[in-house]
Amino acid sequence: MQLSVPGCVRLTADGILRNLKVLMSAGKPRLKYLGVNGLFGMTHQHFEEFKVLLGVDSSKLPSTRKPRFLQGGQLSVSSDDDYAIDIEICPKCQQLRVVYDCPSESCQKKKSTAQSCRACTICIKRCINCGRCLNNCEYEELFSFDNLCLDCCRDCYREFLDHQERQERITVPLENPVPHKQTSCHFFFCG
Repeated sequence: MQLSVPGCVRLTADGILRNLKVLMSAGKPRLKYLGVNGLFGMTHQHFEEFKVLLGVDSSKLPSTRKPRFLQGGQLSVSSDDDYAIDIEICPKCQQLRVVYDCPSESCQKKKSTAQSCRACTICIKRCINCGRCLNNCEYEELFSFDNLCLDCCRDCYREFLDHQERQERITVPLENPVPHKQTSCHFFFCG
């Protein structure tokens, strides 16, 4: 059984905890995954109680886990990774948030740097498209206050130019127009 309620602003950690305790006492199957990112009133005590209900023993957690990357701007996470709960204690700020790893090869090769790149999105700026940390990396801040690394920025711009070039080569007879799929790209001002 899985429960995922990220960002549900009318739910509280106390309410979810009470309901889960009632379900467990009624002999319902144990939860395998709990998604509570953004839940109101979450404390470290709630987090520990949720881990007990999920049967997560911190001392028996594997020392190496599948890394979790921010991709495509998805701030919520899926339940297909090996985490029983979507949030954890951020190693930088010690707050309960979704913690991401850095997909950059240079960060993954250096063990000490990989640990320093592991944090929530409040502590470490990340590219909204590829998820890499923006430490020592040039990036653009978008109108939406998201960040885009220069590699993703170039890819988006290249895609836009390719689309424009294709549009200029296409001639459509006015009497029989054919609809075509358009390429989407986020536009932003640089400079």
